[in-house]
Amino acid sequence: KKWRHIDFETIANATLAAMRHHAVVSGATKVTVFVASDSGKTRPWFESHVPEGWSVVRPGRVLPRPERGVWFGEAMSPTNAVLSQKERDEAMAEAVA
Repeated sequence: KKWRHIDFETIANATLAAMRHHAVVSGATKVTVFVASDSGKTRPWFESHVPEGWSVVRPGRVLPRPERGVWFGEAMSPTNAVLSQKERDEAMAEAVA
């Protein structure tokens, strides 16, 4: 579905700009970033673009993208309902580890 595709660079740059703004106005100099994404290119993008002094959380184990459904999605969307409870538990365990 074409309408569901995003311009990754635009979204990633806008997200990082908002994060930088928030860090500046809150006076944060050391920032830790957790990347919640179904895309395998998102974490590496942030690792190479975050400002000096910031760190991107690297999970101990990277789960493969689900064959069906999504790990993270729009609030109230049923898209993660197709994942088993075990799949959701594993993703959450890695996210908070």
